Amino acid sequence: MTADNGDVREVVDELANALQTGLLLAGKLATGLRADAHEADVLYQAIARATTAVVARKSICQIGRFRPAI
Repeated sequence: MTADNGDVREVVDELANALQTGLLLAGKLATGLRADAHEADVLYQAIARATTAVVARKSICQIGRFRPAI
């Protein structure tokens, strides 16, 4: 039993189409992941700055040089 040339071409076309679709989706996913990673890095930096500010304020309050108005 031999494969018909038309059948082989059809299978090759379907495989090529599936690969192209996979590459397109992988590219979109990679772009999204890079954007998410960047946003997470920005958020981390903002939290780190806020934490540093809170610790500094706490230290100043403990020294007694500054009393926050509540």
